[in-house]
Amino acid sequence: MNCKKAIILGMLSLVLFSAGAVEWRVEVRDGAPRLLRDGKVVHNRMFFANPAWSRKDYAEATMSEIGLAQQHDIELVSICLYNPPWKSDPADDEFKAWHAILDRIFAAYPDVKLILRIKLDSPPFVKEDPSQMMLTSLNRRDQVSIASRRYRKEMPEVFRAAIRHLEKRYGDRIAGYHPAGGNWSEWQYRNFALDKNLHGYDPETLIAFKNWLVQKYQTNEALAKAWNKPGITFETVTVPTPEERVGKEKQGLHNPKDEQHIIDFNFFLNDDMVAAALSNARVIREECGRKKLSVIFYGYTFEVAALPNGPASCGHNALRTMLDSPDVDIICGPFSYNYPARVPGGSEQTHTVGESIMRAGKLWLNEDDSTTPLAIKKKQYAAGDHTFDRDNRIMAQIHRRNLAFGYARNYGLWWMDLHGSGWLDDPEYWKVMKSFQKLEDELLAEPTAYQPDVALITDEKSLQYVVASLAPYDMMLGNVTLMRDSVSRSATSHGSWLLDDVLAGKVQSKLDIYTGIYALTGEQRKQLRKRADKVATIWCWAPGYIDLDKKDFSLKSVEELTGFKVKMVDHLHPTWDAFTRPYGARMGLPVSFGWGMAASPVLSPIPEPGDEILAIFSNRYDRVAVLYRPGKDGKAPSVFCGTNELPPELIRKIAELAGAKVYANRNAHIHANDRFIALTAPVDGIYDIQVGGNEQWEDALSGEKLGNGPVILRSMKLGDTVVLKKSPVQK
Repeated sequence: MNCKKAIILGMLSLVLFSAGAVEWRVEVRDGAPRLLRDGKVVHNRMFFANPAWSRKDYAEATMSEIGLAQQHDIELVSICLYNPPWKSDPADDEFKAWHAILDRIFAAYPDVKLILRIKLDSPPFVKEDPSQMMLTSLNRRDQVSIASRRYRKEMPEVFRAAIRHLEKRYGDRIAGYHPAGGNWSEWQYRNFALDKNLHGYDPETLIAFKNWLVQKYQTNEALAKAWNKPGITFETVTVPTPEERVGKEKQGLHNPKDEQHIIDFNFFLNDDMVAAALSNARVIREECGRKKLSVIFYGYTFEVAALPNGPASCGHNALRTMLDSPDVDIICGPFSYNYPARVPGGSEQTHTVGESIMRAGKLWLNEDDSTTPLAIKKKQYAAGDHTFDRDNRIMAQIHRRNLAFGYARNYGLWWMDLHGSGWLDDPEYWKVMKSFQKLEDELLAEPTAYQPDVALITDEKSLQYVVASLAPYDMMLGNVTLMRDSVSRSATSHGSWLLDDVLAGKVQSKLDIYTGIYALTGEQRKQLRKRADKVATIWCWAPGYIDLDKKDFSLKSVEELTGFKVKMVDHLHPTWDAFTRPYGARMGLPVSFGWGMAASPVLSPIPEPGDEILAIFSNRYDRVAVLYRPGKDGKAPSVFCGTNELPPELIRKIAELAGAKVYANRNAHIHANDRFIALTAPVDGIYDIQVGGNEQWEDALSGEKLGNGPVILRSMKLGDTVVLKKSPVQK
């Protein structure tokens, strides 16, 4: 069939297909958000293609990949559409470039359904008026200012016009829309992670900041009091200087006592970004009701915590606003770009607080943009994947681990050809996807909510208090960003949560690990202290150090929160490695751990009778780094960790003492729910998989009989993942 005939037949099928309306939505079923088509739960696997369609080789490779996805029961495909007509009422022929792409796909694959990512980050008016672009401290103008009044007015209307045209022409062939803006389409500030490239110095941002302040404080008097700046008014407000945002030498956190103006600017940047993203989500609802999916990149809470300009500079720390919005179905993002997540034997990590997103009724869609061997041949890489020795076996290991991780948590899955050049154009890769189909069918037929024993908890509001410099980098990297890896290696089932879900009583766990909770009210401290009496707890660097009632740093507030008295120690010491003491060695801690340099504050817990010192700072016995308090008088055990790393061995031991399920007596990545247990090996060795009971277990992918509980021994190579499920009872 020639191309012209195929397109004619494809267009005819469009007319016939549009006769019956199809409804796509996300709805909570059996305790977890599910993807529904016409009210029926369906697979939530997808494929994303991003080719330069003008390149024949890229376009042909993408068409082949879509075919492979279809062969493996993937109905939903996402593609990116660039340069929408920047008008509220464009003519049909102004979409002809989009028509050529969509008609080609639908002609070849009549059953495919598309989620259309529409790029809204390049308005043509910025060429005429550079004042509408971002301005940074490095004098860069990288992209349209998110705060631009013209951009914020025109962007939703351009998006609306595009949706109306696409709905009219393609109707039910489209399953949803994905508005894309900001850095790499992900609603981030452009080049936010470029060292010292602090943004916000364009005139539009200042205007928007002033308006935000009026909404928050209402009067000049309230503003002046909050900022501790007599005489300041809404009219005289300026954006904090780069020097103010960077802070003093080795400063880790901003103090609201005299830096509230910086803290407010951080909150503004994040509120403004999420408002921009949601203005487009609202358009989807207005144009399509709840019949089409609304998809947005957002919420990279853990991933951006350790970046050079501070976590607030990204714009992703207003996730709760998005979770509360009725206009969003799916929140998505790549799996972590940190090295441990991108290599065989490392931990699969989401960018975000996946369990909070799912608990809010949104589906988290985990993007797997792994660099494949085909990508390496083209010298193309995903972030964090700069490797030159990946073959199909290693690729299968990474895909298998990532699939097990997502299915255990009921996440959506999105395989991505990042450069659109054929990264996944090999049937061998898709065999891994196929191997999970039987297990996935079982999970859809008998779903189970994810209820992990270990909760990794962070606070997006507290992260707004982190200074915009490299000073707190080690603290954020070890204690927040890479804490996901430590928890993963602990051989426990774990989930990631926002603090406000804990405060709302939505988290049931046996061990709580608090990281990145620096700024709390007295009522919040009281509530968490009460919880910690009942639930085993690990407190990480500077918990509750900012007293929001008194608007100041406070060692007393740390004690009120954690129950541990603490003292301040010199953060300018050249290293802050922790050295394990005998009791810590008995718990399995390594000889030493930590990330070296530290930022203020460095807090040392003061032992009380019955406490056990697990580690000390820098070989100084008067500087306790990690202190364990056994549970007594009916209270749960707790640990104060003042250093910038929490070893997985300690997590595993405290989890065991707390009564949490520990699946192996050595470091291992666990992905488990009530239907299966998956273990990924971080090193070669024999793994004792603690399944419990005496039932027979089998490999959920191959059907191989693995033995009977309570322990399954398995010899594994680095990067291997085994997926176990109970064998059916023979009648």
